[in-house]
Amino acid sequence: MSKDKSTPERLPAPAQDTSAPATETTTKAPPVVETPKAVIDGVMKMEKVRKGRKSPPANESMHDKLLRLAASRVTRACKVIQHIGNLAAYKPSEAEIERIMEALGESCASVQNRLNGIRRESITFSLR
Repeated sequence: MSKDKSTPERLPAPAQDTSAPATETTTKAPPVVETPKAVIDGVMKMEKVRKGRKSPPANESMHDKLLRLAASRVTRACKVIQHIGNLAAYKPSEAEIERIMEALGESCASVQNRLNGIRRESITFSLR
């Protein structure tokens, strides 16, 4: 009889071992070990350290929090603004430069208004 290559050959089912009684199990599951809370807390603290974030002091005043957050956020914003200067490599036109600077000025004015308690809508920007 010729075999068709498109159909796989079927193997007979393996014979069942009847020597062991059906009620006994041949393998035992490993015992369940609970992880102590101290170990879990230590791992969580290590995760925070790996991310580079420090937890704020428990008794931090509102002004201390302002100083801490402002230093971090303003530094990060300044770095991002400096990256905008890298757009010079793409030779923007004077009109495009003016639109970029206008958007940055509006954003700074918005931040100033917000710090003075005046709400303003968010600013979106596009050169198109």
